[in-house]
Amino acid sequence: MTTPKKTFKVQTAHDHFESIMLCSPLAAIEELIWNALDADALNISVEFQRNEMNGIDRIVVKDDGLGIPKNDYENAFGSLGGSPKRSLKSTPSGRDIHGKSGQGRIRAFRLGRKVTWRIKSKGNNGTLDQYDLVSFAHKLDSVNVENEKASTVGMSGTEVIIETINENHSSLASEPTIKTLCRHLSVYLLKYQNPRISIVYDGVKIDPITEIQRQKKITVHIPYDGNLFKSELVVIEWKDKVERKIHLCDAAGFTLEEVQPGLHSSGIHYTAHLKSEALPLMLKDNVLLTELDPSGNEVIKTVKNKLRSYFKIRKEEKHREIIEGWQRDKIYPYDPKTSDPVTRVQRDVFDICALTIHKHLPSFKKSQIVDKQFQFQLLKVALEDNPDSVGKIMRDVLSLNKDEQDSFASLLEKTKLSSVIRTTSLVVDRMKFIESLNILLFTDFKQQLLETQQLHKMLLDNLWIFGEQYQIKNSDQRLTTLLEEHIRILERDLLVPSIPSSLDLATEDLEKLRIDLMLYTRIPSPTMCEHLVVELKRPAVKIGEKEVEQIKKYARKIAADPRFDKNKVRWTFLLLGNELNDYAQAEANQSDRRPGVLYHRDNLTAHVKTWASIIEEAKWRYDIYYKYLVTEASKEDMLDHLQKNYSHLLPQPKEKKGARGKKKTAKKRKVSSALPKPK
Repeated sequence: MTTPKKTFKVQTAHDHFESIMLCSPLAAIEELIWNALDADALNISVEFQRNEMNGIDRIVVKDDGLGIPKNDYENAFGSLGGSPKRSLKSTPSGRDIHGKSGQGRIRAFRLGRKVTWRIKSKGNNGTLDQYDLVSFAHKLDSVNVENEKASTVGMSGTEVIIETINENHSSLASEPTIKTLCRHLSVYLLKYQNPRISIVYDGVKIDPITEIQRQKKITVHIPYDGNLFKSELVVIEWKDKVERKIHLCDAAGFTLEEVQPGLHSSGIHYTAHLKSEALPLMLKDNVLLTELDPSGNEVIKTVKNKLRSYFKIRKEEKHREIIEGWQRDKIYPYDPKTSDPVTRVQRDVFDICALTIHKHLPSFKKSQIVDKQFQFQLLKVALEDNPDSVGKIMRDVLSLNKDEQDSFASLLEKTKLSSVIRTTSLVVDRMKFIESLNILLFTDFKQQLLETQQLHKMLLDNLWIFGEQYQIKNSDQRLTTLLEEHIRILERDLLVPSIPSSLDLATEDLEKLRIDLMLYTRIPSPTMCEHLVVELKRPAVKIGEKEVEQIKKYARKIAADPRFDKNKVRWTFLLLGNELNDYAQAEANQSDRRPGVLYHRDNLTAHVKTWASIIEEAKWRYDIYYKYLVTEASKEDMLDHLQKNYSHLLPQPKEKKGARGKKKTAKKRKVSSALPKPK
């Protein structure tokens, strides 16, 4: 039985109604959908009933939610801002509550001048209470209650009927509007998937799950009014192109405001949704003044920083996926498991160039695998032979615009590819030499190596082992003459063996030469000229008092020679061996001198050091770079390095005795490319 019509008043000012209705048509429909979701609806539909001219005559929003109980409708509609949902933290089923201000029903008048809420709700006796709440735009402070009756069939729910449409609103049924609605509801719908919520908009199902490529949840802490709110940033990547936006949302995921991110996202189609209890507190007259309010501005900066970090990771992931595709197609010209650091640097640079080609050259993506393989091989050769040319080639081929050129330059030219590759090679080669020297001096190789003159030539090519400044060297005949004149102080007849002539000696004669060696060189500089003199002692000689006093006397004698300007020449003498006796160690650790210094006066310094300390110091200088290039180098790697660079200096394996017990010898020394095996 239908009861008579009655009316109740909405307690608020008319100008307040008008301010609430200043929203977009889509925002008005969204509010009605959110009202349905707050009522625990699982099925929601938005229908546009059209006239003969295909214009919209009526808009109907239906849901199967709980509806408003008959004894509560006046409380729910009677005072704007007094929504009964204000005291609720969740719906009966446990979902987040969105609407707490009672404004959603007023925004419906943005669409039409008459709005009817046809409500069914469960009564006390298991029946359904059905009634209509009718309101008009010209009389927003008054609500009519009509068609009240009880029913024993059907289900609860609400049907909002909007009539006397204000304007055409044809854009509401467009595809972009549907996609926008999908983005706005995505966070909520992704959170509540069991049971699945169905929203059908003008016959199209709003299902973000089918439109989303991936999503990422990031924790964000938002400070506001002395409190720190733990919030959640949901980054959604869409399959199709979308307008990139930062959505500032309440805790349920309802968008309060949208902000242009202004970030480079590497081709990722995304929206970012910040869900926070703090954001509704920042509302001023229903508007989030995030750009003007200091707190809101900090929120946006925080979100943008989080997004930058996210895009950096995603860019690296996307690049790995592309490269892995090339590897599967077997067109990638590098071994991904290579341990060679120089090759790794070249490979990293190749990746930058190849990915740039992939991004900016559409024809490359469409080309055949064999063509891609050929182009990759050409690029690899260019990087290995002339890396500095790659930047110009890439710009000319890709026709990059100014911004893209600047970006590419920052990756290539500003890092000086050729310098990076050369520096990597230099560091790796030097570390290999250091480790190789360690093997030669402190394993069974030392007996064969140091009895001859191979070490001398190796060191002449690697004087940096004693200090980086000694890598730049000049020959100086005056220095040679001076050292020769005073050589007898060291109780020797020759300054240094004549290596070219010694190569002509028979093997047995060469092995009889058990003399100490000396290195010397002149290092130029703008103001001072430095002479480095290194006295090398055989492993069998333990450096003691005799050797220490000899080198000090020798140093003083040479430094005092009048042929050199004392103000423009610096002398460094280094006595070097495998081991020091107690006397030498005591002299090297005097309290009035730096460790290792035997004598210092004016521009002359005499040192004594062990090979172990020289190797350790050299290794320390390069280790900070080397540890980023290679994790471990095996003994075989070091021996390969020696074989490749110094095979002509390495001692050949000793010949086995013949059948009659006689040792086979050669008239001339033959240069062997075979490394000796440790005994």
